[in-house]
Amino acid sequence: MSEPKKVDRRKFIYAGLGAVALIAIGAAAYVAMNPPVVTKTVTTSTTVPTTSVVTTTSVATTTVPTTSVVTSTITTPKSEINWKKYAGTTIKILALKAFLIDYQLELLPDFEKLTGIHVEVEQLPEDQVNQKATIEMAGASSSYDIYSLWGHSIVSYVSTGALEPISSFVKNPEIYDPDYYRLDDIIPAALDLVTFKNEIWGIPIQAVYQQTLYYRKDLFEKYGIDKPPRTFDELKQVAEKLTKRSEDQYGFAGRACRGTQSANVWLYYLYGFGGKIFDDKWEPILNGSEGVESLKFYVELLNKCAPPGVSEFTWTEVQNSFMSGKVAMINEVINWASIFIDPSKSKFANVTGIALPPAGPAGSSVGVYSWVWAINKYSKNKEAAWLWLLWTTAPSQALYWSRKLGVPGRLSILNNPIFKEGVSKWYDGKFLQVLSELPKYAYPNYYPKVIPWLRVMDRIGVAVNEAVSGVKTPQLVLDEAAKDVRKIMEEAGYYR
Repeated sequence: MSEPKKVDRRKFIYAGLGAVALIAIGAAAYVAMNPPVVTKTVTTSTTVPTTSVVTTTSVATTTVPTTSVVTSTITTPKSEINWKKYAGTTIKILALKAFLIDYQLELLPDFEKLTGIHVEVEQLPEDQVNQKATIEMAGASSSYDIYSLWGHSIVSYVSTGALEPISSFVKNPEIYDPDYYRLDDIIPAALDLVTFKNEIWGIPIQAVYQQTLYYRKDLFEKYGIDKPPRTFDELKQVAEKLTKRSEDQYGFAGRACRGTQSANVWLYYLYGFGGKIFDDKWEPILNGSEGVESLKFYVELLNKCAPPGVSEFTWTEVQNSFMSGKVAMINEVINWASIFIDPSKSKFANVTGIALPPAGPAGSSVGVYSWVWAINKYSKNKEAAWLWLLWTTAPSQALYWSRKLGVPGRLSILNNPIFKEGVSKWYDGKFLQVLSELPKYAYPNYYPKVIPWLRVMDRIGVAVNEAVSGVKTPQLVLDEAAKDVRKIMEEAGYYR
């Protein structure tokens, strides 16, 4: 495969802004060099148990409950790390506003006491935090020392020289102790997301498996379905059996909106049918027979078994349709598990089941993603920033917030008795079983490591939406998408 040319910063900022804006508004095809209108947000001060300054937008957020009592006091194991080396330094973090970050920020007082480092955090919703990070990186800004980023978009940022590889830190014994941190303990599929050109460009927060089957046990029993579907064909058969349109009951729901969300979901079916996005020379082959058959399957599944308007479904509509009882099955991310068993969120918490996702004709095809902590190459406090990454994702701290999330990023936590005790009763014990089995089903390189990946994803999402909407046939939308994807890749320098 030919190496692409280095990305021009001006082009990157417009490309990045366009991709993030399209994700946010579900717009049509990506339009290059067309920066979006940025909505002005009002920031308010949020009180957290720390002396740090934390700002966040006024957008309402959801706190995911935990069934176990977790204390907020952390004891840092002994190590050779000189934690006080950068005492008095202030570091600034641009972070996602979400519970997985909030749980880590609960530990800031412990970190500041240990290191003497003062931490300031700005939190923004998903679309805005990616948009702002794109602007900051393209401008070589030193305003923030740490970013929280999508793991599968790291390559785009690396291509502009905006991130610092962690190799520069792990070679320094004053700020890295391999026995304390255990880098090889991070779940391999998550670590692979941030590995590029033999360097690691950030630290994954967790390993989120993209597909987990959630289903209504009471409806399965009512209609004589004795077990969750294990293949794509069984999934379709069960979904059809559970669909009762006259009763406003539907067997399945999935994302089909324009943009990256539907592309992300369709990849699971594409790989399950044996298809791929690219060949070994980066030529698009998503419109091959496997790709067409996989999209036909997804279109038919949704059109026969999903609620009206499914072509506009984002993750929000999928989640709400399941919790409201309108939909009997969804195949979605593992980190929704704690929400679905919370009676205050779901009317059917007591009758919700969990299972491994069905496999396609070509086998298992589960995707893995993670939000990632990454260090700004232009930061003036990189070593102090590294200590935050090192500390908050180390085994002892990761155990604290993993118990709340239910989804860890470390292998050792999966087998830790404290973690297991915290989630042992979820789904009558089935949650742990599924979580332990999912790594075996992970599809390697689910997200191809190409510089314009977000643009590629957005264009594929348009195709999925058009097919589900019935505007065009699966063959036609994929043929058109393949041509556009090749153009995107050519502009990025992949066919020199």
